[in-house]
Amino acid sequence: MDDQATSLKNYGYNVRFFQYDDYLGLHFTSSSDYNDLRAVSMYPGWNWDDDISSYRRW
Repeated sequence: MDDQATSLKNYGYNVRFFQYDDYLGLHFTSSSDYNDLRAVSMYPGWNWDDDISSYRRW
């Protein structure tokens, strides 16, 4: 994904998104769609917009 995602469509799958390549770094799991990843944050002042580098679906 190379840190360029600004929105997500999961099609109902559970997906775990990772901050770095090779499934490393901070992560979150979701089956929801997001029109704006700026609304998804791990802590104040930081969000997932343009910061996802790998993911796993199951």
